[in-house]
Amino acid sequence: MAELGKLRDYYKIGEERVKDAQKRLDAVDTRVAQIERELAGVDGELAKLKGEATTAEQRIAAAESSQLGQEGKKVDPARVRAAFESARAAFRQDPSAETLGSLHQHCVQLYDAMISTDATKERVRAIDCDPKQAVEAAALVFALNTGLRTFEAHCAGGDKIPATGGVDPLLTFGRTCLRDSGLPSTDANTLGERLSFVDLNRDDKAHNFVVTLNAFQDGNRLAYLALAIAIGIDSLIFMTGLFGANAVRSPLSDVPSMKARNSQELNAMIETALLPDTFRKARLVCQAMHPIENTEGYSNEVRLDELDPETAVQVRDVLNAGAIIGAVRRGAEPDHYLVRSELLEFLNTVIKRELETNKDRAEAGMMMDQMEDQLVVALLPEVALNSEAVLSELVPMDDDRGFTSQVSLGDVDEDVRPVMLNVLNTGATFSRVQRIRGSDSYYVHKDLYKTLARIRAREVGRGGVRLGQLAAGRRADARPGGSITPPQRALADHTRPQIADDDGEQEPANYLGALVESFGVAPEAFTSLNGSAYDAARLAGDAMKELRQSNRALDQELMSRDRQEHGRLERVFAHLEDGLPPEDGVSRQQLASAWDEVEQNWDVIMLLPSGPYEAMLQDLVEQLEPDSGAGMLKGEDQILLAIARRIQQHLMTNARRTDRDWITLEKQLQLILRTQAQQQVAEGDAKRALN
Repeated sequence: MAELGKLRDYYKIGEERVKDAQKRLDAVDTRVAQIERELAGVDGELAKLKGEATTAEQRIAAAESSQLGQEGKKVDPARVRAAFESARAAFRQDPSAETLGSLHQHCVQLYDAMISTDATKERVRAIDCDPKQAVEAAALVFALNTGLRTFEAHCAGGDKIPATGGVDPLLTFGRTCLRDSGLPSTDANTLGERLSFVDLNRDDKAHNFVVTLNAFQDGNRLAYLALAIAIGIDSLIFMTGLFGANAVRSPLSDVPSMKARNSQELNAMIETALLPDTFRKARLVCQAMHPIENTEGYSNEVRLDELDPETAVQVRDVLNAGAIIGAVRRGAEPDHYLVRSELLEFLNTVIKRELETNKDRAEAGMMMDQMEDQLVVALLPEVALNSEAVLSELVPMDDDRGFTSQVSLGDVDEDVRPVMLNVLNTGATFSRVQRIRGSDSYYVHKDLYKTLARIRAREVGRGGVRLGQLAAGRRADARPGGSITPPQRALADHTRPQIADDDGEQEPANYLGALVESFGVAPEAFTSLNGSAYDAARLAGDAMKELRQSNRALDQELMSRDRQEHGRLERVFAHLEDGLPPEDGVSRQQLASAWDEVEQNWDVIMLLPSGPYEAMLQDLVEQLEPDSGAGMLKGEDQILLAIARRIQQHLMTNARRTDRDWITLEKQLQLILRTQAQQQVAEGDAKRALN
């Protein structure tokens, strides 16, 4: 490749040298043509001088023959006059140097005859037969005649034109004939310029545009055909671009926005929010919309409070992307959002496109939705309870063509068998259940298991039953569709025996509540977290831990607040411990258990409403915002302010009472974490590109 590159460079250098040499050659050709034209003018002057010399020689000869008028005495005047008239007529018919010399000779003879006669001597004394003026006037004609004879000898006739060699011999022939023609310099220059123009407009030297014009001027039919083809192709390209631009136009382009975005950017923003399962997510959003009276272009409404947590999170992703481009805005009620008709139109377009391009995947998604609907019917009347009962009977196995679980009806409890049969029949309808030959056992596909788990999660999110209740098991007298008695969290009510206050009266003490209250939050905000709400709160705490670990500045701020709260907690614990009698071992054990409970749930307690993290983030935002407005914050502090502001907004707008609230908070923290990771990756790529 390196040698090929060098050869190409040498070739380009050679081309430049050839072009320079060609320019110099053209300049020399132009100069030669000019010199040839000048030589033609010199030849004309030389011919003129030759004519004058010839005339002078003739005059000398005539003078010598006249012998001072003596010849006139020997010549008959009548005959001389007739000869003079004949010579003059001959000169008029053939104005050449020879005829002019003959006319001059006859004039001298006539003059000699008349000067020798006394009667005419005085009349002709003033006459001069010198042809000087005639020679000067006829010099151009004489030169033309000479050139004409040379032209007829070398150039006239088609047989003298070069028939081989191309254009160069023809141009050389034309310049030679022009030089031999003896034309005046003005005419010769005009014709020479025309020859030079022809030379410069040759196809092998002229520009392509000039070649094309020459072809049109020559009436070349191929040139006209090429023009027609070019016009036809350009018309097709224009129409293709016109129709193509209209075809790729997105319905989202009609959304009014303060920021200009093209259709590709608008589509990418919504389609990214629809990932990873574009078809299913687009259908979920469309199904979540309710029609309303069209107001300022908003024709639909989404009510997130009516959706299960999982669906609400997926729909919220699309609504967030729509809000960025101006297609979604908040409604009059909480968790209600107005959607423009362009967004619904685009989602329908996406659904249609997925059905056409990813038909198998789209049909599989539709089948999963249909199977989910049928499973809900099969699990009635207690959907959450029955789904948990069915899932608890499934036994995991190695993956075999997508079947990851199995169940034997002989091992299923009698009260669970009816609902199990309903589920198996429904799964078999969609080829997600396969019977093991010769037995009452069945293979269960992973899609069926996922659907059952999703149904259970949705029903739990709706508040029908708690995960803690489902994990506790069914009552002995429960039947499919019956109720389950919920157990209470063991540490939710740490109490001690009656202890005396300063007045000697006994009052109950809640050690866990007292320790939680030291954080500045209401004790029941933590002690009321049971079942699914407690599990969701733990997940939100883990998400907060991951988020703070991803940002060093945020982790330092939260760590400082952790130390403050831990010191306050130790003081409250010491105060409670000092108030216990030494012999009260039970109360001391309860207090120690409450301490362990707080330590194990530290991340959850710090995230409680009006808790330490919320207060700390609010103080941090109020501290950094003035410097940010003045443009004094550095890059790291600016990122810290953005993250702290987002977390604070999510905490302030989230009640954190139910499992749905905590699931929402977890999703929001995970979204912040993913956004920050993407920004870090983008910054790393930018730095590597600069380096």
